[in-house]
Amino acid sequence: MESISRDRKIRVGHVAIFLCLVVFAITTTAIAKDQDGLLNVGQGDAELIVTPSGQQILIDGGPTNQVIDELGTIMPFYDSTIDVILATHKHSDHITGLLGVLDKYDVSRIVDTNRSYSASEAKEWQAKKELEGSELIIVKTGDEFDFGDGVKIRILYPDIVFADYKTKNPNNDSIVAMLEYGGLRILLMGDAESPVEKEILNKRINVNANILKIGHHGSKTSSTLSFLNSVSPTVGVIEVGAKNSYGLPSDVILSRLETLAIKYYRTDVDGTIKLSSNGKYFKITK
Repeated sequence: MESISRDRKIRVGHVAIFLCLVVFAITTTAIAKDQDGLLNVGQGDAELIVTPSGQQILIDGGPTNQVIDELGTIMPFYDSTIDVILATHKHSDHITGLLGVLDKYDVSRIVDTNRSYSASEAKEWQAKKELEGSELIIVKTGDEFDFGDGVKIRILYPDIVFADYKTKNPNNDSIVAMLEYGGLRILLMGDAESPVEKEILNKRINVNANILKIGHHGSKTSSTLSFLNSVSPTVGVIEVGAKNSYGLPSDVILSRLETLAIKYYRTDVDGTIKLSSNGKYFKITK
């Protein structure tokens, strides 16, 4: 396991503590089980966080219902509930899978922004989440969720907008969040691009993290040099499908990560990525 070095005090419980971050994305190629019995789901974004007390937080759902099969390989067969769904933004490769998740699971809380989008899947998402019966939470910069056991999610972006707001680029409406557990910090970028990175840095928000979920599938529109230097991660994770039509991840970004000695994992190459931590050390398996 890799050690987490932090200046601040690290709180670790007296019993075994387990935090699992599993990264999913939908693939357009054949799907096969890996050694851990998990599946690589390829192009798109989805992350499942399991807290020490067993709470499950699903961030995004990828572009198809494949995420439901993936959840079935991780969650017990009798488990029909998910504690929290967080939709970073309303592009189809992030929310389409969530529509099926709402059909299959009882969801206690749904976290979203108030930034609308005119695409059909975004409208369907809006309608379906209102019918789910979940607690609906609209977040803004500075909000924090405390899941107990030292697990917190802090919202770093975006701010609330007026009702008549019309998005120019849904990627830059993405929720950017920091997952914290003891000394572990994981920065989740959604599809946020360089303008969002610049705004966050201009606000002097602390983005230093051990692990960075690389923004926008490794596109060169994200992960500027100044932002990567500020985050200073040990590890980067790129969620991207094999042989995707977008040419992602960008060679520019891969070269930048290598220059900065940031070890990176790619779901198109490494399959599903699983991270476990006790708040002091973390381990990544694939």
